[in-house]
Amino acid sequence: SVVLTKKQPGEDLGATPTATAAERFEIAGFEVGGYLAFVISDMPAERNLELARGLWAPLSDFLG
Repeated sequence: SVVLTKKQPGEDLGATPTATAAERFEIAGFEVGGYLAFVISDMPAERNLELARGLWAPLSDFLG
């Protein structure tokens, strides 16, 4: 799943995707065009992070 939410004042994930885990899910998050983006899956952590890195440029182009 990919989730985009409008960034609120004081929220900061940074432009480079970072990863964490929650129960059986891997979560990679990053900032793009005034939004916070999250890639959530049950894939291995490195694969999920790779997917997030691959989405960063197209999302950045689309969202400005």
